[in-house]
Formats: sequence, structure tokens, C-alpha cells
Amino acid sequence: MKFLFSLIVTMVLLSPICTYGQTTKVGDINGDGKVTVSDLLALSQLILNDEEDENQPSAEAGEAIDLGLPSGIKWASCNVGATKPEEYGGYYAWGETEEKDVYDWSTYIHCDGSPSSCHNLGYNISGTEYDVAHVKWGDNWRIPTKDEFTELYNNCTCDSTTLNGVHGMVLTSNINGNSIFLPGAGSKPRYSDLIGFGEYLLSTQSTARNYSSFGFYFHKYSNSIGSTDSIYIYRCEGRSVRPVTDTTNSANNDNANNAVCDINGDSNVSVSDILALVQIILNEEENEGNPTEEAGEAIDLGLPSGTKWASYNVGATKPEEYGGYYAWGETEEKDVYLANTYQYYDSSSKTYDDLGDIAGTQYDVAHVKWGGKWRMPTDNEIRELIQYCEQKWVRINYRNGYEFVGPNGNSIFLPVAGDRYNSVMRGNGSYGYYWSTTYPNVLNLAGNGAFKSTWPYGRYIGYSVRPVIK
Repeated sequence: MKFLFSLIVTMVLLSPICTYGQTTKVGDINGDGKVTVSDLLALSQLILNDEEDENQPSAEAGEAIDLGLPSGIKWASCNVGATKPEEYGGYYAWGETEEKDVYDWSTYIHCDGSPSSCHNLGYNISGTEYDVAHVKWGDNWRIPTKDEFTELYNNCTCDSTTLNGVHGMVLTSNINGNSIFLPGAGSKPRYSDLIGFGEYLLSTQSTARNYSSFGFYFHKYSNSIGSTDSIYIYRCEGRSVRPVTDTTNSANNDNANNAVCDINGDSNVSVSDILALVQIILNEEENEGNPTEEAGEAIDLGLPSGTKWASYNVGATKPEEYGGYYAWGETEEKDVYLANTYQYYDSSSKTYDDLGDIAGTQYDVAHVKWGGKWRMPTDNEIRELIQYCEQKWVRINYRNGYEFVGPNGNSIFLPVAGDRYNSVMRGNGSYGYYWSTTYPNVLNLAGNGAFKSTWPYGRYIGYSVRPVIK
């Protein structure tokens, strides 16, 4: 059966096998931002290899502790590399699966010797070959995502305590009373001697800095546990890993949290998803030519990446028009912009869906409205625009904004359209925010001459969108 299926796929598709799980776009198995024929071979290879890979763990897994969490996620009883809850276990750099003697940029295998040269492993490595919990323990075990930690934190009571002489934090479920103990193992190299301090990896990369990742931490003198929403963990440093598992899914569906490979939505990655992927590819091709708005002109500013910026905003027809206001990941305007009207917010758990990098996906309003290869700009493309263009505060047809003049003399005008919060339009004519493909990064245009990528107030607020194309 395996041989026949492999032979058929190989005869039909002669394209390279790629790594899956680095995007949230359904069907984009190889993580290149597109759904094409090459994804079929990547998916077939995943299905063929998955059963063998899942059944060959290199270490014994801990017990799956049911804390009664809404998602059904269970947390492990001990760290990767440990055999008891109070044991520290191993220390792992983000994306690495083995321990080592030195933890710095010179020894980090996913860069070329410096933080600025970090390799792109994808926004979320949970369940991939870069996930040490998945590699060491197999089956559905993996590093938790940032949203899964938030769920744990919101549903447990945290207490600093000692277990068999080891300082740490016990998290007791407010739902069913079960608990897990996290030893304060410190980290390497910075906190290896700080007893009772714990710092744990999460699978999600920080989109603000590509050399950082998210994690969570605690200290023996603190009776609480915190996330690193505002503190960046350097990817090269060694930290503890406490795995999670979703035992309701099949063993070969560990990365279905982003629904990338589960094409038909049956919570199982299998041969039946191949046919569903074929249909998606056919539909992608058709939809590329059916935009819902007329696209602007692609302006070549002479930027190093070759990225061209649109002449006006989504929802506009002229450069000076404000255009539409969109919450991040939504593709339609609305009357009220609040968390409880945001499509990807769960009010019961007070958590947001992890959409990852939305470039060219169904969450990308520029791609949905304009079609073709149009999409929202990435964080790096916004930084490139700021770095290589001269910015001028100008007024066109009674609209304030910034003119960005490229190295080749061509320019674009971005009006300061303000934003939409609740049912109110704010700040138009004074400031403006433009979304990127990764939350929380935006292009911030202020009337006092400051313009930079920064943190927005909330993903549910309506901001402007200026498309790009390559």
C-alpha cells in the first residue's frame, strides 16, 4: 500500500520534499506562502513517514496530566530530559534538539554566527523537527504554544513551593484540582546559578525580533508566573521544556493546531487529505484572478528586495483616500471594533487565535480584496521601506500624510488615516497605523515626524492596509 501510493505520487509530482508546519495557511505544507502542486508531494511524504517517526522516541515520555483545560490539552508531569517532576531535565536552545556545553550565537545551529543571521524556522515550531519535545518523546508530545500557556495561566492557581528540596512553582487547576510542578531550573548561560528561577520555552517565535522567542518564567520569591510578552528570550540560550499533548488527535496529527496539513478538517492527516489539497490548489488558481476590488498601481521604489508598494490603500481608489479600516486578520470592515466583535477572539477563555504569518492567506485582506500576488507587507518589508526611503510630511488634496521617496526617485503617499476603535474614528489627519502580516508589528506614522514599526494597542482595532507585491 505504501509503495504503491509513493510510486503514484512520485510519477505525477517531481518536485522537492519540503518541511511542513511553518505556516498557518491551509494546504501550504512546504511553508512558502502558496498552495501549489509542490505541496502535494510534501504532504504525501509526511503521511508516509509519519507513522515511523512517531513511534521512535529517543526518551521516555512523562505522564499526561489532565488539568481540565477548555482546549483538552494535557501538560506533562516532568521536563524533557527528566524522569521526575522535580528534576531539572535538559536545557535546549529554541529549535535545537540536543544539549551542549556552550549556549551562544557561535554554537547556535540555526544562525550563521550572529543574531542578525537567524534562520527562518517558521512562526510556530510546535510538532516539527525543530521541536525537542516532539523529537524526544514522539507521538503527540510537543512544545506548548503561547496561547496554550495563556490558557494554563488563566485556569490555574500558582504557588511557590519546594518538592523534595527543589524550589519551583506548582500550578493547580481551578477546574478539576489536578496540578503540575515546574522546577526552577534557571537557564543557560545567564541564570544557571539562580536557584528557584525558572524559564521555559514556548514554540512561538517573537515576530518583533527574529532572534527571539516567547517563553514563560517565575522566581521562588514570587507567587506568580508570567509570560514573556514584553521580555524577549534569545533563541540561542538554553532553557527548560515542559511538553503538552492532545491525546484526542491521532499520532500523525500533532501539528493540526494550525490546521495546515489536516486539509479536510477531520482531525486526522491521512491519504484522504491529498484529494482535498488538489481541490484547494485548483480553487487557489481560480481565486487569484477574481479580486473583489480594483488593485492599485505597483510602484517600484528601487528597494533591495524588489518589493513594490501599491499606490493607494485597500478600500481606496486614490493615494490620498483613507480606504478601509480592518482588524488584523479580518477582511471586512464593521461598525464596532472591540475585542468582543473580533472574529478571532474567544471571550470564554479570553484568548486570541494564533494565526501566525498571514501573508497571502485567507486572513490577508490585501490578498483577498485585490487577488493575484498582492498581499500585506511583512515586518521586514516595512523596515526596508523606512530604512531606504526619504520620508516627507506632506499634504495632498487636504489630506496629511507621509511621502516615501525611494532610492530611484519614485515615491508613494501614505495618508495618516487614524484608526477605528469601538464605533469611533480617531486621529485621522494626525497619525496612522498600517498593519503588517505578523502581529503586533505595524508601520506607525505620527505627525511629529516619528515613523517606525511598533506595538499597536490591539489586534481588534481597525487600521489601514497598504499592499505590496513582488
